[in-house]
Amino acid sequence: MKILVTGSSGFIGKNLISFLKIKYKKKELKIITKNKDVSTKIFWANMPKVDLVIHLASRSNVRESWINPTDYINSNLIGTINVLEYCKLHKAKLILFSSYLYKGKKIIKSKELDKIYTFNPYALTKKNSEEWCNFYSQNYNLDICILRLFNIYGKKQKTKFYIPSVISKLKKNQKILINKSIYRDYLHIDDLNKLLSNIIKNYKKIIGFKIYNVGYGKAFNLYKIACLLKKYINSSSPIKSINDIDKNQIVYTKANIIKISKTFKWKPKINLNKGLKKIV
Repeated sequence: MKILVTGSSGFIGKNLISFLKIKYKKKELKIITKNKDVSTKIFWANMPKVDLVIHLASRSNVRESWINPTDYINSNLIGTINVLEYCKLHKAKLILFSSYLYKGKKIIKSKELDKIYTFNPYALTKKNSEEWCNFYSQNYNLDICILRLFNIYGKKQKTKFYIPSVISKLKKNQKILINKSIYRDYLHIDDLNKLLSNIIKNYKKIIGFKIYNVGYGKAFNLYKIACLLKKYINSSSPIKSINDIDKNQIVYTKANIIKISKTFKWKPKINLNKGLKKIV
């Protein structure tokens, strides 16, 4: 079996490639990676035929998407359309990484059929990408699996994301300001890798157009996460609660993962305490 992984130089891509190389022998799984811009023709020139494309390449910084929306359209949307054209040409199946697109409500776990919202340009490019995937699936008979990731964390993640940014500040004993009302569903990268391994192993189950939530299935308070990390690192950083919330900021996320758990026989194993300890 041959797979193509775009965005293999990113946080999820690097971890996935390392995981797959350990788990599979070269004869069982041939992995093709190229670290070029998927929105350009150069990336797709003479790309060999594969059975499955894992499309990770995208821009993912929400604040940056407000400043440079054109870059996000080119990378996330045009890049996805190029992937779809490649899959149409070679009759390859596709795993597309999307994002949380729901309006968070406390206690309620977001289901795949819940109404979706786009609070920022980044989310809009993901929604548009999903729509194009649905169009290609219906009109060109492509088999596509959409993974709506909630929040992924683990080692070697850039400090533009919450958990590594807190760790960086704690190690420098810097002040941390956070609103106590914000919750996020966090899934450890090792659990995500095991899920992707299960999907690759059962890639023939990717039929038609399917959307799956991918998270831990629980909401974690960001203020408490900072306090836990402070304890593990033994930092003297002051952690202060603030009332400010950025405009359009999502306050609460929690994933309903029943659908993907049943389809691909997967369940997260690494709880937050264990996952944070693995990082620090």
